[in-house]
Amino acid sequence: MIEFLKKRWADVLIGIFILIMLIPQTRMPIQIFIQRMIALAPSEITENKQKTLENYNLIVEDSNQQKINLNQSKG
Repeated sequence: MIEFLKKRWADVLIGIFILIMLIPQTRMPIQIFIQRMIALAPSEITENKQKTLENYNLIVEDSNQQKINLNQSKG
């Protein structure tokens, strides 16, 4: 048994990880931890490097599918 574990320790660890991921109570915290490790925070742009919108002549649709011209929101 010890020889088997020496040769296959990586396979045993992967098997244990898969078993843990099958149990809902342990899967959720592990998934949250992995997602937080992978997710990147957006970078901040300093105020002097920010650009102002020059052309306000943009037409967008709201949730009611009404067209709105952003020129109304200028300033």
